[in-house]
Amino acid sequence: MDRDRFSSIAHATHTICNPISSEATDEAIGAMSLSPGARVVDIGAGKGEMLARIAERYGASCVAVERSTRMALACRERAARLMQSHAIRGSLTVVEQDAAAWFAEKTSSGGPTFDATLCIGSTHALGSFARTIEALRSLVKPGGRVVLGEGYWRRDPDEAYLAALGASRGDYTTHEENIEAINAAGCEVTWHTSASPHDWAEYEWRYLWNVERFANDNPGDADRDAMLARARGWHEIVEKWGRDTLGFGLYVAKR
Repeated sequence: MDRDRFSSIAHATHTICNPISSEATDEAIGAMSLSPGARVVDIGAGKGEMLARIAERYGASCVAVERSTRMALACRERAARLMQSHAIRGSLTVVEQDAAAWFAEKTSSGGPTFDATLCIGSTHALGSFARTIEALRSLVKPGGRVVLGEGYWRRDPDEAYLAALGASRGDYTTHEENIEAINAAGCEVTWHTSASPHDWAEYEWRYLWNVERFANDNPGDADRDAMLARARGWHEIVEKWGRDTLGFGLYVAKR
């Protein structure tokens, strides 16, 4: 089974590919307080929705770095819709490339050039949460904004949950420790929020529903059964342990 294809199908009806609500996303964008024409990059940008909203609000020049061919295509489609509005002064450019490779190229070509750097739910692309904080900070100008989305433990995870995830306790810390880590890296957190139980439920049920719908519409697909098994298995894990254990935070910080 192609994991990239599966993820694209599972997120087919998600506008934002993380459990933060649309309203909270807009609040975060407002909290960034960017100047008109700011330069912004999002690493692991998904469908590019947050960048598109930033471009609309601030007339920003935005760059989406996305490795997934399918997500990059969705991001280009969002950019095309953005450009259809002649009232929008901003732009959205898509770079289809591995995040680590893009970062290595960018850092070798000079100092910080962005007014804001983002990585929402994709910190694994640069190795870890700590490495991502440092990477985003190194790309943003002094006084610029660093925006991160990261999971955290709401309570100590059960051993069975960790085994089901293939994870360890050290993969996440707490919400408060996420904030402390960002502050310790030289970025002051000025705004933050967490996905509510309703946000999480909406995200997870939609994830499962998208796969179920695909399976119903494509009974002869070679990956149908494997996709159903993966989606249903994940949902069981969420319902049994995840709702009470795993959180997701969104953090806006100033370098």
